[in-house]
Parts: sequence; structure tokens; C-alpha cells
Amino acid sequence: MEFYENRAKRPFAIFIWTGKAIARWYRINRTRRALGVLSDEHLKDIGLSRADAQAYKLDRRADEIARRY
Repeated sequence: MEFYENRAKRPFAIFIWTGKAIARWYRINRTRRALGVLSDEHLKDIGLSRADAQAYKLDRRADEIARRY
């Protein structure tokens, strides 16, 4: 039996998953902070209202809200 036949298919999957989860959290957190500092005029320019920004900031499913826009 050769080495490539006996090794795990994805030995570092947990590290990859953890890295992706941290990157996702960082992206969402950075977006929340950026939306929080924008004025109402700037939010209007990108098609959002203050209520949308607050909902994005408070909602745990922020990435799903972001996909709608």
C-alpha cells in the first residue's frame, strides 16, 4: 500500500474551517463598524437606510442580510 492511499483526505480540515470562520467574522465585524460610522446621506447613496444599518448591526445573520443587497 502506497503512502497516498493510506493518508487522510483532508488532514487539516479543522484548521481550514477555523480560518474561514475567523475571516468571515472579521469581514462581518468590519462591515458593521463601517456602516455604523456612515451618515444618513452616505447610507442613502449606497441604497440603505439607518434602520437597515441598525438591523445589520444587531442581527446575528448579518451575512444573509448582506446577500439581499
